[in-house]
Amino acid sequence: MTRGTDGPTDGMTRSHFLRGAIAIGGGVLLSGCGGNDGGGSTGATTTAAAKRPPIGQEPGSLAILDYAGYESKPLWTGYAKEFPGKTPKWTFYNSDAEALSKTLGGYRGDVSHPCSAYVQSWVDADLVEPWDTSLLTNFPNLNPGLLKRGQVNGKQYQIPSDWGFISLMYRKDKVDPGEVSWNLMFDSKNYPGKITWYDNPSDMMAIGGFAVGAANPFQMTDDEIAAVKAKFIEAKPKVRNFWNSQSGMQQDFASGNVWITYAWPSDWLAVRKKVPAVYSSPKEGRLAFDCGFSIFKGTKNYFHAHKYVDSWVSPESGEWLLNNFAYGTSNTKVDLTKVSKTLVKAFELEDPGLLDSDKVHVLQHNPNQAKYDKAWQEIKAA
Repeated sequence: MTRGTDGPTDGMTRSHFLRGAIAIGGGVLLSGCGGNDGGGSTGATTTAAAKRPPIGQEPGSLAILDYAGYESKPLWTGYAKEFPGKTPKWTFYNSDAEALSKTLGGYRGDVSHPCSAYVQSWVDADLVEPWDTSLLTNFPNLNPGLLKRGQVNGKQYQIPSDWGFISLMYRKDKVDPGEVSWNLMFDSKNYPGKITWYDNPSDMMAIGGFAVGAANPFQMTDDEIAAVKAKFIEAKPKVRNFWNSQSGMQQDFASGNVWITYAWPSDWLAVRKKVPAVYSSPKEGRLAFDCGFSIFKGTKNYFHAHKYVDSWVSPESGEWLLNNFAYGTSNTKVDLTKVSKTLVKAFELEDPGLLDSDKVHVLQHNPNQAKYDKAWQEIKAA
């Protein structure tokens, strides 16, 4: 029987949850994201840096494409101190698919924040270039497994920064799922009007794949995609809505408008004191993401971009990320001694191989993403 977690004591935060994930085994779980084979460092591309104007001749004022919330100053305090008056400008998005689409549509900046499942797509579209890792003072301390997931053809196109779980969240006072399964997202017969879907074809189609028993939900066959599409369309008439706003979804959940949703642990943290929310472990396994920074090809702020990202992946920023967002950090030098044993046990973080197990599925590149996108649009239009 798969068990959910309905919140250890109120004094424990989501930060303890993901802290625990990387504390067990001295960071073993973080390495498990990509498989720690020691292949993290690919060397520096100093030739590219040598061709650039010195940092003093760059315009500064970085243009950054990112999720809302990641503009929080404590995450880049080091950069702010070194370059006072050079405050970046952010453009926000709600999903990786939206960020890539926006850039393919003409947006250009200096730094983007793709998750590893999308790095290959950014590279294939010739939108980004490799980092000069010799310019990153924190690079030697970044988790090798996560670094590997940011590489394409042996080059470091993404500097990992944050990671976390994706799962089902439901109201334990309203929902009796029995054995928890991703199929709960489609049970509109028993919970009409109380289910909401995240408007993201990459994640949601994969969730549908787990629900129909696809061999590999991240790379489904045409028949499997058709089965997932049919499952969504059958449930859709009694699903409340498709959400794009995380805060909006949290408000709907806390107010009782919805009882079942796709969620990150931060969502559970936001609503758990308002309603009895369970952050579950579906029998098919949780999903997980790991994200980082990429540098736009042709940026005029080459050295500023490196300085900003180096600040973001510092131990100090990682500590703040854990305490305030509860996302895992890629920096292995963060102090993780204050970990709640109760919370580690509640989230099964005592298992050092969790992210390599069948309990967790790290989102990955999908060469057939266009088919998933098409099916998702047809689901929404149905």
